[in-house]
Amino acid sequence: MPRRAFADPIDISLRAVAVAAATVGDEQHPGARALVSGDVAPASLLPAPVSVYEDWVRIEHWDCTPMSRFPMDRCTQPVDYEPIKRVVVVGDSHMQQLSGALSAIATQQHWQLTEIIRGACPFSAMSEAVPGEPDCMAWNEAALIEIADLRPDAVVTLASREVRVGLTEHTPPGFIQRWRDLERLGIAVLAIRDNPRFDYSMPDCVQQHESVQSHEDPAVCGASREELYPAAPPWTEIPDLPSNVTLLDIADAVCDQTFCPAQIGNVLVYLDDNHLSASYSSSMVPLLQDRVVAAIEKDETVP
Repeated sequence: MPRRAFADPIDISLRAVAVAAATVGDEQHPGARALVSGDVAPASLLPAPVSVYEDWVRIEHWDCTPMSRFPMDRCTQPVDYEPIKRVVVVGDSHMQQLSGALSAIATQQHWQLTEIIRGACPFSAMSEAVPGEPDCMAWNEAALIEIADLRPDAVVTLASREVRVGLTEHTPPGFIQRWRDLERLGIAVLAIRDNPRFDYSMPDCVQQHESVQSHEDPAVCGASREELYPAAPPWTEIPDLPSNVTLLDIADAVCDQTFCPAQIGNVLVYLDDNHLSASYSSSMVPLLQDRVVAAIEKDETVP
């Protein structure tokens, strides 16, 4: 019986378990690095398809404290150094999953991350997943106040959503409104393009097709890149983006030039139909690090 795909409405903060990331990154399992280093000899997939469902990005051992105006926590990365930069990661589970890469980059750069996360509720002036949902609206207002109180050096959040077959990706007006709110506070924003969402569980697809596990036909599970991502990101059509925003396109970190697959570099990309596995997220560091660091550490002063 196929396992169910976890949808956004589940609060994943208590399900954050990374089970296989320790072995990702070796020569046989480069994950995202294979997109730039070239072909990798076929090897067993990591995590194993039967256990990838538990491969959430780990945050349960972070230092968590209640938000001041909403009954949820904010969680701060424990560090043993004085942070050079303090960065808030805010949004839904698609921001938490990216913390597999972001937290590793933060540690290398001697930054410190604070996560303000609510499932099915991207950082927006509106409720995006369920229009008008009052708790999401209230959480978003509270998250903005929390950020204003924290006064971080930068905020990292989503730049788009709904990357699906049919080119449905868009940058909601509510996202831009939040970027403007942070612009008025003098806080820089790094906005990251979203990863694809599928109509079926990618690990289930892999388990059901031996040709994917054996690498004979990896294109069975996934979709054509041109069906998912428009050539130009949706924010390029917005003429007056706030001056505090740097945009980061991660399409090249989850897809090759023509296809967005279930496995890259012998690492499973997804743990369900739309969330990146912790193992794959951590493997994205070499592809994202320079761009993330440039965005967070740039010398421009936000007006």
